Amino acid sequence: MELSMGNLAHNFHEIQQTVGGKRMICMVKANAYGHGAREIAPQLEKLGADAFGVVSVGEARELREAGITQDILIVNYVPPFAIEEAVKLDATITLRDKGVLQAVNVAAKKQHKTAKVQVHIDTGMHREGVWPPEAGVELVALIQQYENVELDGIYTHFATADEVDLSFSRQQLALFNRCLDDIEAGEITLPRFIHAANSGAVLQLPETHRDAGRFTAVRPGIVLYGLSAGDGFAYPFTPKPVLSLKARLISVKDIPADDSVGYARTWRAERNSRVGLITLGYADGFARSFSNTGHVLIHGYRVPVVGRVSMDQTILDLTDFPDIQLDEEVVVIGQQGNEQIRLEDWAQATGTIVNDVVTRLNATRLPRVIVNEVSYGIRS
Repeated sequence: MELSMGNLAHNFHEIQQTVGGKRMICMVKANAYGHGAREIAPQLEKLGADAFGVVSVGEARELREAGITQDILIVNYVPPFAIEEAVKLDATITLRDKGVLQAVNVAAKKQHKTAKVQVHIDTGMHREGVWPPEAGVELVALIQQYENVELDGIYTHFATADEVDLSFSRQQLALFNRCLDDIEAGEITLPRFIHAANSGAVLQLPETHRDAGRFTAVRPGIVLYGLSAGDGFAYPFTPKPVLSLKARLISVKDIPADDSVGYARTWRAERNSRVGLITLGYADGFARSFSNTGHVLIHGYRVPVVGRVSMDQTILDLTDFPDIQLDEEVVVIGQQGNEQIRLEDWAQATGTIVNDVVTRLNATRLPRVIVNEVSYGIRS
């Protein structure tokens, strides 16, 4: 797997410009959307990321081990047994109720620290977050009573910001703004991070960032990696994919007509044929449903997959491409010549979304190589 730092920098700076320089909470959950958190997060920190978003204490620990010094926000529920480690890692914990608040305060007091927390107010998605919203306002007020806890942020999450119809997102936004009004009416100063904009909102809801003074941050996720954050609406910039996936052609065989390949013999040669092998299979994230339907790129040609995709290997039909030789570069995701295979193509072919296919890329089996290094300015 190759990771283009030039494209990552492009996406980061375009998002910054789009949101008017608001703070960037870069989402690197799920192993940086399959790209590799240990590789991506340090590059984003150099670019100027203000904070990182993860979903577990384990992910926060991985970032600290990778040398990340900026704030790390855990956006998911932190179970009681993990709160002490979260505080030790200086991770910001998302509160869901008074019980978590009390546990954080106890852990922070034990470690002689002040722990940072944020409150997620559920405005209608009904997944994580404090519901009803008035309870979130009450929780914010309650935090002021705890000596070892500091309120560092308040946020919500949109259910439909990546769709053309933004009416429900605007309904959620109006409710969140009313909550912020109520908090300020209680003479509580809004904290450092006020945020609602995920990737979809970054792209098409400026009232959640650039055009709203009280919103101080955004949470770009999938668009940061140059991947689709929704269809049917105009993007303010062109995202550039960070990830490409390549293999080598490790075997070439000439087989006679009517011979079969792979498990269950699902493909038979209709003529004398030439087949090749790559060591990439469904355990790596190359879907088994690509059997007899998928393609890869070699020499800029779209070369068909034949037979069943195995756990660790995939067979290709090279018959129509006599110039392809052993040890050729095979592009599985990316561009070669005038042809391109996108992760979005994988998503469409498998009937899912790009977030799903990219996070299935196996972190332990696919080595990551950083390419196109860029120079960074000094953080202000």
